[in-house]
Amino acid sequence: MYAPKVRSIFSLRALKWLAVWDLVLSALLVWVSIEAAGNLAYYRDHGTLIYDADRRAAERNARSPFLAGRTVIHPYFGYANSYSKEYLNSIGMVSNDRGFLNLRAYVLRNPGCCDYPQARTNPDEVWIGIFGNSVSGGLVVTEQSFSVLATALEHDPKFRGKKVKFLNFSVGGYNVTQTLMVLSYFLAAGQSLDYVVFPFTFAQLLTNFEYHSKIGGADPTFADSYERLADSLDRVNSETPRQIELLYHQDAEQDDIREGALCRSGACYLGAIVSADYHRLRADRLAGPDALDAKKRCVGSEAACGIATHFVRYGPAKMDRGRNQLDVAIDDWRRIMIEMAGLAHTFGAKFLCVVLPSPWMRPHDDFVPHRADEVATTRQAYKDIAARLPELRRDGIDIVDEAHLFDSGGLDLYADTDNHFTPKGYLEILTRLTSKIAEVQ
Repeated sequence: MYAPKVRSIFSLRALKWLAVWDLVLSALLVWVSIEAAGNLAYYRDHGTLIYDADRRAAERNARSPFLAGRTVIHPYFGYANSYSKEYLNSIGMVSNDRGFLNLRAYVLRNPGCCDYPQARTNPDEVWIGIFGNSVSGGLVVTEQSFSVLATALEHDPKFRGKKVKFLNFSVGGYNVTQTLMVLSYFLAAGQSLDYVVFPFTFAQLLTNFEYHSKIGGADPTFADSYERLADSLDRVNSETPRQIELLYHQDAEQDDIREGALCRSGACYLGAIVSADYHRLRADRLAGPDALDAKKRCVGSEAACGIATHFVRYGPAKMDRGRNQLDVAIDDWRRIMIEMAGLAHTFGAKFLCVVLPSPWMRPHDDFVPHRADEVATTRQAYKDIAARLPELRRDGIDIVDEAHLFDSGGLDLYADTDNHFTPKGYLEILTRLTSKIAEVQ
């Protein structure tokens, strides 16, 4: 006699699906836990949830063609940016063989305009070179897009019958010392220019003031990263493997912090800060009496700091520890203005420096500074610069003070708190420059 069959309430297929759902629910629970932990960590650090954070300025900077790209060492300027053709095509830009960016449509309309150095062959053209950092680069691209300044100048009696061209000699992150290097190199190499225009931002001055590198950590396109790299290269024969490893972990920690600032989810932020904590712990363990302290290595003489690091990153301000560093940086700026103007005049060009507006010059508290002393430092720097302007003008150097141009304007003029402007802001500056360039002697 056979026993009756007992049918299982779960078929084999049903058990498989239950197992799959169990894995899915477990993975979902783990992800929710990580996301929650990341948000708690972000709330602890910033006082808000990551979804409420305003990262538009950080994302804009990360995507800006003048701030993004792979950094390569440059033998004269310290570093330069290297871009893939795919990336440049996606943003409508082209890079010449020297790494300077120009608007693709502008280059197509003006074949051969932007390969440096080049001597002028058409006497009916006026070449205006724009030098500086990413803010200057944004000004050039805006002009190349809208031709505001070129159109106005071509209707000015001084430029009537001539075609005005704008050439970009700006690189994101360059300070005033590097700007001088770029100008001197290309003039000596045979580049023809009728005007040398330097749109000056306070961020460039504060870079020489050992300030900018303390904001938000190292970025591979900025000079503070090059300083670390050049410092290592200067001492490659004397540093121990332990010291080199320490440098790696210090830089990796700052890179993770920067990446965390761009995260859109708690899980991403948690991963970034965990990685940063790991590198910090490794650096702390490696640190010792014989380990490298990157903040103290460049104290003393040029030989101790490395000539490349010294001149690219700080200029003479780094060597004079007995004076107020802001005063030294401003004196350095004044000296470089004299040298840039002298170089331009020697090679038959006219020089114009434009002191650009800053969000920290506004009387309103519309922006949150990176550091508590940033506003006060910028305003003090402006007072010190303004005090030197009459002397520079008496020496025949054309400097236009537009630091307060946007004090009463709307917030739609500034793209971020690092002196970058929106297209509206750039267009207003270009309109303002029309009469200034025409007046340069």
